[in-house]
Amino acid sequence: IHTIIEEDLVDKEFIRQRVYGVEQLLKEIEKYPPDEVERITGVPAEQMKRVAQKFATEKPATLIWCMGQTQKTVGTANVRASCIALLLTGNVGKPGTGARRHEAGVHPARRRV
Repeated sequence: IHTIIEEDLVDKEFIRQRVYGVEQLLKEIEKYPPDEVERITGVPAEQMKRVAQKFATEKPATLIWCMGQTQKTVGTANVRASCIALLLTGNVGKPGTGARRHEAGVHPARRRV
C-alpha cells in the first residue's frame, strides 16, 4: 500500500467519489514503508514493491484468498489491508474487480451427502 501511494499509483478520482477517511489512512500508512513491513513479515521489500506496482497498474484487478490470509490472529487486519489496496487502486464495483474468499476444498466435511 505504501508503494501504491508513494509512486502515485492511486486512483484519485475513484477515491474522491467513493472513499472517506483517506487522510487518516495515509498518516497510518506512512508508518509502514516497505523496509518496515519486511522486518515485520519477512517478505523482501523489493518483492512487495514489484507486486504493488503490478497490482496497481493491471486493470481490472481482483484479490482472491483462502484461509492463509484469514485464519491468523491478524486475519481481520489482513482482509482490511486487501480491501484498502483495492479501494486505493479503484478496483471495486466494476467488472473483474473486488475481493473474494475462495473455499473450494477447504471444508471437505461440509460436502457429505
